[in-house]
Amino acid sequence: MKKICFSLSFVVILFLNLFVQPTNHILAQQQPGWILQNLPASMTGASLANRGKDLLIFTRANSDIVYFFDTNISIWTEVNIGSIQSFQKVFGTGNTAFAYSDEYLVGYSSILSQYDTVKYQGNVLDPSFGGPTRKGYGCGDKLAYFVTDANIFYVFDSELAEWKQYDFGTVTNASGLNNFWATDNYAGAILERNGYDYAKNIAYSLVTHSFVELDQGGVVLFP
Repeated sequence: MKKICFSLSFVVILFLNLFVQPTNHILAQQQPGWILQNLPASMTGASLANRGKDLLIFTRANSDIVYFFDTNISIWTEVNIGSIQSFQKVFGTGNTAFAYSDEYLVGYSSILSQYDTVKYQGNVLDPSFGGPTRKGYGCGDKLAYFVTDANIFYVFDSELAEWKQYDFGTVTNASGLNNFWATDNYAGAILERNGYDYAKNIAYSLVTHSFVELDQGGVVLFP
């Protein structure tokens, strides 16, 4: 079988012993056996791939499908959104992987080997602002988060394999300086205000599977 090597092939091999053959549009998991997944012609543009501890996520920039490979069940899961989307990013960390397009969030949990999708409102906050805690999206071992200018905090909870959402309302006197992050058991957001106004703090707890808000909160200095 002729192999064509290019940058995408290297990335996918590096992530999870996978290779991509553009000529016949097949994804394959190599070990412990071959598990093939045909790629439909509807998927076009740059290939996007990432991985967590025991899962991989793959799609293309223009696609109606997101693929997840889960080593716990050793199968490819195909998530068909139903319409061609412009995918921006894919992420994978620990037991969690997610992708976001211009309309949808797609999350997968390797804890439950299940996925969930949601059509989000608004635009992601600070998509290219410097530093990992400044961007309004991210992925931890069991939680992914996505915060939009429609004042909604979306969290994918891998212990439930569900997207949760919280409308935190308009942040008055907002400075536009925000911090977002995910740790072992919670995802957090700090929305700062100008002058001496308190910041708004929001968190999602993996322990209680719920959100909490502190409107007169504080700030934290990240390195």
